[in-house]
Amino acid sequence: MKCYAVLGLFALLLSSQLLAQTDKDSLLRVVKNSNHDTLTINTYLQLCKIYQDENPDSTLFFALKAEKLAKKINDPFREIRAIHEKAVAYDLKDNLDSCTFFLNKADSGYTALHRFDWKASVLSDLGVAYYLRSKHELSLRAYIKAYDLMKEHSTKKDIAKTLNNMGLLFKARKEFDRAIQSLQTALEIKKEINDEPGILNTTINIGSLFHMRDMFDSAYYYASIGLIQAEKLQYPKDIIICKSNMGAALCSMGKYDQAWKLLQPIDRDFQAGVHKFVSPTLFESMANLYMHKEQGAKALEYFFKALQLAKQRNSLESITSFHKSIARMYFKNGDYRRAYLHLDTSKTLTDSVLSTNNVRQLAEMSAIFETNEKQNKIQILQETNQLNLNLLASQRKVRNYFILSTILFVGLSFLSFRAYRGNRRKNKLLTEQNNLIEKSLQEKEILLKEIHHRVKNNLQLVSSLLSLQSNYIDDEKALDAVRESKNRVQSMALIHQNLYRDDDLVNIEVKEYIEQLSNYLFHSYNIHQQRIALELDIDAMKLDIDILIPLGLILNELINNCLKYAFPDQRNGKIRITLKQQESELHLGIYDNGIGMQNKTMHFEQNSFGYKMINAFLKKMKGHIALFTEDGTKIDIKIPVLK
Repeated sequence: MKCYAVLGLFALLLSSQLLAQTDKDSLLRVVKNSNHDTLTINTYLQLCKIYQDENPDSTLFFALKAEKLAKKINDPFREIRAIHEKAVAYDLKDNLDSCTFFLNKADSGYTALHRFDWKASVLSDLGVAYYLRSKHELSLRAYIKAYDLMKEHSTKKDIAKTLNNMGLLFKARKEFDRAIQSLQTALEIKKEINDEPGILNTTINIGSLFHMRDMFDSAYYYASIGLIQAEKLQYPKDIIICKSNMGAALCSMGKYDQAWKLLQPIDRDFQAGVHKFVSPTLFESMANLYMHKEQGAKALEYFFKALQLAKQRNSLESITSFHKSIARMYFKNGDYRRAYLHLDTSKTLTDSVLSTNNVRQLAEMSAIFETNEKQNKIQILQETNQLNLNLLASQRKVRNYFILSTILFVGLSFLSFRAYRGNRRKNKLLTEQNNLIEKSLQEKEILLKEIHHRVKNNLQLVSSLLSLQSNYIDDEKALDAVRESKNRVQSMALIHQNLYRDDDLVNIEVKEYIEQLSNYLFHSYNIHQQRIALELDIDAMKLDIDILIPLGLILNELINNCLKYAFPDQRNGKIRITLKQQESELHLGIYDNGIGMQNKTMHFEQNSFGYKMINAFLKKMKGHIALFTEDGTKIDIKIPVLK
């Protein structure tokens, strides 16, 4: 079943639930027996709503009936309403071209009738049509126009529904801050108007968004609030969804016993056929629970169940994730061949998702470009037409005064027209060349982003393999070497990740990068900042990748050194990192108030790989390092940089 009015995996079929209560037979009897044309048209339009999800062909049939009768009695508003329903029917039949054609026709009709509330509804439906086909840029444009109109002309319920849909669109675009802002605003409006099914819908969406951002406490909170609302409304599917989301959040927080008590009865009832609905979240969480119980075979069984359900729903991102999980299970069991096959499948799907996104982005840019071209041509034709009208008016005036003046004016007009046409051809050629250059630059930027993304993926693959290998190393020195290698790889992967996400493909915001690297290293050594505090004093600046990669590797070694040796025996302390730019020099400082360097073998072994790597980078960048041992260890590094 395809939902048109509300988006997302957890969207509620509000209009369908209400319309399902309508007696179809009684409406058909009204059509058969009514002698009142307006009543008949209204009944046709109501039947369109009823048949939307179950039979789009019937929706189209009744829309055509309503349109024909409205045209016959000269009722333009209901005629446009019928065209609007016809567009929805074509969308449900997956015919985007006809859908957008009739939506635009309805848009023009509502505008002419000054029915801006219905115009906003058309724009919202246009946003839905584009969203369902992953045309995110076009969908966002339609939603923004609809929202601007709704603020003045529509009900709060329509505004909340559009904000909810915009939140889901931002979530799909991975613009999480904008997504949560839209969803929370929609939730506030729904609470204000006491729209209980809508409150449940948006609450579930917010919880899902928080889980994607690894904010598991908030995800659990919203899932539990959603459960209370679903039980109040007696919506069985939403009860299962909320419980599954709560269990997933508990697993992510390490509360496995609570998650088992919540999820195992749902899984048991599903296996017994008590209910037929289940979500991939349930199977994934059950697999994680069996992993915690060290029942690898059961965990693998549930990962395969989750993978099968994700394939049925054609969710490439979920399929990729489950292949990675299965690869980890096989690797842990020593079945390296199957582990490699699933890891390779995951990487192939990741590349496929990236390629699909790039194709979608290019298609959106092409569609936008073509739309702008059409608007430019229309404007040129209008300007040319207006110019010709002005010329004709001038000719009539001059002819009335004097024939000779008319002849002179015609001659001058002819010369001016030739010059105008020549200039227009030149301007058109110049515009086409500029558009071609701009399109080429956009394509090259996309390709460069893809390169950074692939480099980041490959580095993270190496990091994952090192992490997997570390689970089977007993020798502490070897394990330490593998961990340090993993951290070095991750420090470079973060750089390529930031380059891929940012519009600037050359320079990186240093402060954000150092925060990410520091937090990753604290997490890698399982050190909480309540024990070892982290203070950052970083100037706002952007650095070239050629400077930031060696700088990141140097920082990685120095922070590693502090975390490993400066605070033995679970001591508390503080690490302070500063980075300042003074004229043409970078001043980097790493300070800790640990035990100091009384035993040099614990800190900087001059024969160690890390020490040699730091010296090699500093030599290449013509920098130098200074070491102080007052109240801990203080390291100052100065690096000359070109402006």
